[in-house]
Amino acid sequence: MQQFRLRYRAHDIELPPGEFVIGRSEECQLSIDDAMVSRRHASIRVTDAGAFVVDLGSRNGVLVNGARINAERPLHDRDRISIGKHEMLISVAMPDSQRSRGFLARTLGPTELAALEAKAGGGRPPTTGTAKVVASFATLSQLADKMFALGRPEEAERVLSGPFADLMREMKGGAAVDPIALGRFAVQAVKLASELQRASWVEWIFDAYGLMKYVMPAPIIDELLIVGPKLKHLREQTVHAYVKIITHATTITATERFLLTRLDGLAQRLAAGI
Repeated sequence: MQQFRLRYRAHDIELPPGEFVIGRSEECQLSIDDAMVSRRHASIRVTDAGAFVVDLGSRNGVLVNGARINAERPLHDRDRISIGKHEMLISVAMPDSQRSRGFLARTLGPTELAALEAKAGGGRPPTTGTAKVVASFATLSQLADKMFALGRPEEAERVLSGPFADLMREMKGGAAVDPIALGRFAVQAVKLASELQRASWVEWIFDAYGLMKYVMPAPIIDELLIVGPKLKHLREQTVHAYVKIITHATTITATERFLLTRLDGLAQRLAAGI
C-alpha cells in the first residue's frame, strides 16, 4: 500500500488508512482557524486503491492544482490542495518492499518504520525495550505532527518527551537502535528545536548519534545547518565532540567525511556567533 503525507506549513503529516478531515472544527484531524474554512471542509480518504479528496459541501470549495473539484478526485504525488488561502502538498512514498535500505534511511517517515518493525517482529506488536519505545514513538509522532500544524509546539513537546527520554535511557544502557528509527527521532527533534528555539533538542541528536557512533544522514545535517545557528545556547563544543567520536570510532567513507566537514562548518559558525 502506498504511503501518503500531507505537507502543511513546513510540517509533514502522515495520512493513515481511513478518512482524514480538514476543517475549522477542532474535531477535524487538521483544524484550521480561518473564517474562510468550513467546519468540515474537505476529506482525504486513503485506501488500498490510493488517496482521494472530496469537498464536504464547503462554502468556498476545494482546489487541486488550481482547479476546483466537483466530485471525489484521486490524488497523486506533488498534487497541491488549496482550501481558502491555505495550500497543502501531497507526497507519495512507495511501500517498503520496493525501496532499498539506503533510500529508506533518507526518507525518514514513521509509517515505513512501523512496517519494517512489523516484518522484523513477525507482525506482532513489540512489548519490551527499544522496540516498544520506537513503536510508541511512531504513533505519538502523528499526534505531534497535528500539534505542530495547529501551531502548538509545546503540546507536541509534551507528547514526545517521554519516548525521547526512554530511547536515550535505552541507548545509554547499551541498547542498539536501528539508524532508520533514530532518524525518525532526529526529524522530530529538529522540529522541536526550530519551533521552540531550544538547543537541548539538537544536543539530543548529537548525543544520540554519538552514542550509536552513526554518521548522521545528509537530510538531518541539512536541517541542523539551518536551525543550529539560530539557537542561542547551542555550543560548538557539542558539534566538535560528536565529530571527534565518529572520526575515531569508525572507518568513514569520502561521502561521510564530507558530511562531517559540513558539521565542522556549523561548529565554526556557532563559535563565531553567525
